[in-house]
Amino acid sequence: MARSDETKRKLLQAAKEILIEQGHAAATVMAIARRAGVNHGLIIHYFGSKEGLFVALEKQTNEAFRQVMVDLLQAGEGLAFMKGFMLDTNAITLRQELEYMGCTMPALQKATQTTLQAFRKTMVEQLGFPSVPHASLIMATTSGLALQSTLDPELPREKAVELLDEWVMSQWPKPTP
Repeated sequence: MARSDETKRKLLQAAKEILIEQGHAAATVMAIARRAGVNHGLIIHYFGSKEGLFVALEKQTNEAFRQVMVDLLQAGEGLAFMKGFMLDTNAITLRQELEYMGCTMPALQKATQTTLQAFRKTMVEQLGFPSVPHASLIMATTSGLALQSTLDPELPREKAVELLDEWVMSQWPKPTP
């Protein structure tokens, strides 16, 4: 791996760790560079800006996540996917932090918008959901449950996910790949 690729990887990993552990307010250029063990100017050099770093993290995170979602849902493992997401507090936290920052960072907002549109399109085209609004409803419900479970650890999230899965399967018993 080239040195520049290794530095980019370290910066992305550091940004991810800080967002998960401390939230977006702590994710300063200096803190990210310090965690990565590199000069803070390399964020600008490789990503153009702090926002560019977060855009790259958004793209990196969601490419892998979307493929896992497709594989599990196509295998009829929708419940496993939703439970896996709901129980992965790091994934939930990272998703929420990136989405929240997207409200004030135009390029990140655009990247997040593109990600969400791709997820909805995948759910319709590859998984047989009837329409984009149907896919949006499931995504919003899952995100809302994730946020609520972060705020209220006593929320019976596994039962909520099971109910959501039952409802989805009653509407679309066998999504078509």
